[in-house]
Amino acid sequence: WATGDGGVRWRIDSGVTVIAKRGGVVDSVDASRIVVRVSDEETIAGEPGVDIYNLTKYTRSNQNTCINQRPLVNAGDAISRGDVLADGPSTHLGELALGQNLLVAFMPWNGYNFEDSILISERVVQEDRFTTIHIEELTCVARDTKLGPEEITADIPNVGDAALAKLDEAGIAYIGAEVKAGDILVGKVTPKGETQLTPEEKLLRAIFGEKASDVKDTGLRVPPGMDGTVI
Repeated sequence: WATGDGGVRWRIDSGVTVIAKRGGVVDSVDASRIVVRVSDEETIAGEPGVDIYNLTKYTRSNQNTCINQRPLVNAGDAISRGDVLADGPSTHLGELALGQNLLVAFMPWNGYNFEDSILISERVVQEDRFTTIHIEELTCVARDTKLGPEEITADIPNVGDAALAKLDEAGIAYIGAEVKAGDILVGKVTPKGETQLTPEEKLLRAIFGEKASDVKDTGLRVPPGMDGTVI
């Protein structure tokens, strides 16, 4: 910043942090909300004497990054107008904080960093120093087709119990499920027209009834190269 009040302007203008609108005393704090009992000096007749700040929790940004606000105050803390109540992404105690501070050495190391190779400490990986959370939004639509409507369901023909283990009764992956590429996120079946049955399909029809041959699996699966937790 060209001026000396860059940190102040960042806190106020960015919208990333939560700033106190009025002074008072923090009444209660949890991960998703901060309640402030406003001081008598700043309370105007006709306005409520309590300010409630709802925090943004694990929300997807337009760049698929994670927006998460963390409270910085405790119940009973006295605050003033303009104080930072909660940190946001890329901030620490209300100030812009990007990246990590690492000790870097330009030196040979038994040939392991020859030419464009580099060495990093195992702690960088073990402590997740550069690990970031990305939120991907995947969509599955059930449409009406010429042969009938598609159905969201956990009853999918020719799919084993292990593949359905992470789906709830409605056929949707439950919150907290750890998934990897190829796992079913939403079970969906689509009607298909009658075709000449193979011996295997005839056997499935005899075992499972009509459904095994009348519909095909068109569910939403985790794309290649992606793994994570359903939120």
